[in-house]
Amino acid sequence: MVLVLGRPGSGKSTLLRALAGKLESGLRVSGRVEYNGLESVPKQATAFVSQYDLHQGELTVQETLHFSHQLFGSSTLS
Repeated sequence: MVLVLGRPGSGKSTLLRALAGKLESGLRVSGRVEYNGLESVPKQATAFVSQYDLHQGELTVQETLHFSHQLFGSSTLS
């Protein structure tokens, strides 16, 4: 898990949307992402949960991630 911290308007949400492949149409990015020196495919390795999503207050962070994965995820989760 990674924390992205910054002032309002600094681009945190835009960065995370870009990594998750959820940018608004018309916005383009280029480049590549490396993790531990290996190229990564962000759409396959990342997820984005907006601060405006409806969350179940009774669930832990881990339970929330597993719940979201079951609804929208790929075949693997670690």
